[in-house]
Amino acid sequence: MKDLNKCYAADFETITDVNDGRVWAYGRCNINNPSEFIYGKSMDEFMKFCSNCRNNYSLWFHNLKFDGSFIIDWLLNH
Repeated sequence: MKDLNKCYAADFETITDVNDGRVWAYGRCNINNPSEFIYGKSMDEFMKFCSNCRNNYSLWFHNLKFDGSFIIDWLLNH
């Protein structure tokens, strides 16, 4: 039951060129267990993690207004 309330801080590293706007890396860290830090290289990997989360996981972004646009784009195109 200890996994039920995981909270993660997450951030994307992006390329914002008009012709190549994409996430090239992401990181997420369990707020309650900082040694649980995961990074990856694509939105597909990040969204796979999200699809495997339980309903009561929380993701916190430093700048969701910006990073969220990449999530919305991914959702609309997949």
